[in-house]
Amino acid sequence: MKKTDRNPTIQDVAQVADVAIGTVSRYLNGFSLRKSNRLRIEKAIEELGYQSNSLARSLKTDRTNAVAFVVPSFDEFNSRILTSLVTRFRAANYTVVTFHHEDNPNSIVEALEAIAMRKIDGVIMSGALEARGAAQSLLDAGRPVILYNNDIRGLEIDRVLVDNRDAARRGVEHLFQAGHRRIGIVTGDVTTSSGAERLEGYKRALTEAGLAHDDQIIFPGRWRAIDGYAALDTFMALEEPPTAVLISSCVMAEGFLEAMKMRGVQIGKDLSLISFDDNTMFRLFSPGIAAIAQPTEQIAGYLTDLMLSRLAGGLPPASRTFTISCELVVRESIRNLT
Repeated sequence: MKKTDRNPTIQDVAQVADVAIGTVSRYLNGFSLRKSNRLRIEKAIEELGYQSNSLARSLKTDRTNAVAFVVPSFDEFNSRILTSLVTRFRAANYTVVTFHHEDNPNSIVEALEAIAMRKIDGVIMSGALEARGAAQSLLDAGRPVILYNNDIRGLEIDRVLVDNRDAARRGVEHLFQAGHRRIGIVTGDVTTSSGAERLEGYKRALTEAGLAHDDQIIFPGRWRAIDGYAALDTFMALEEPPTAVLISSCVMAEGFLEAMKMRGVQIGKDLSLISFDDNTMFRLFSPGIAAIAQPTEQIAGYLTDLMLSRLAGGLPPASRTFTISCELVVRESIRNLT
């Protein structure tokens, strides 16, 4: 098909490239494609002289009015962040393009490379060590990158994080005040900043309370439901199980609660617990599950304002870090032993 007097359409591009219209749409919206499809689409676009409205604007302004959101999973915490970001950026005439990598190192790098190739204006991402090089390349190219949830230490980069150490410390302190002296933890992945900091806060609280650290009741998790399930089995097999447990994420709490149900361990009676992230289901349990709530609306607000300010050139070059406090939501899953 050759250029005609009419403007070529996305259907024309799909026909010339011999791919589905949806594949062309994914290309135009910054999604990663197989190299063969990407090359055929790019060749068809050049041959036809096709320009979408957003592409035409980007050629004139070097802006696409799109921001990438890069996350390992769409659990309730990340989904709440995304929902708020979409609403806030839409009000500023920006689109949010999502990339999901499941903590796969290759997928993380591929996502950031696709973002660079598509000239997406900026990136909001949960930090991952594997992203260091690609994130630095985006920063060097003048693209704003903002981290939340997990840090990538050593980068001159903007951050919106919660005070994980203080949140974990306050959770354990509350259990101690309720009379618990054998308090366990299901950690997150301690190679991530949030996992390491929550463990540090737990240990700090034990030290302040004059309690010894016992590795038997520190279960090493990796943010998966199966970790929570295995942790409960491990704790209950001990000669002296913990009377209370801090769980480092709601996903692991789901597995932990399932194992409690399977074993007939009663919430708040046989074992007290607090989970990070105030999952919607926690208030529906009877007894309700105590939680450390991360302020998702506040996090999304800081992320949006910081990104828009960076894109408008309204901030000095030095990176900025915002650290937000979490809220301890006390419910009936904590038994008072005093």
